[in-house]
Amino acid sequence: MQSRREFFATAAAGLTAQALAAQPAPAAYALPKLPYAYDALEPHIDALTMQIHHDKHH
Repeated sequence: MQSRREFFATAAAGLTAQALAAQPAPAAYALPKLPYAYDALEPHIDALTMQIHHDKHH
């Protein structure tokens, strides 16, 4: 026989799982192109750093 605490813990877990399953999947995010060239910020930030940061990091 379950205790009252175990019953509520099981019920809460079931309701949480049901609520999470009912949520729609997040939409895919498309990274927009930079409005300037990768080398536009040189000599402060080199083009390779900008390309890596924009294409891989984001």
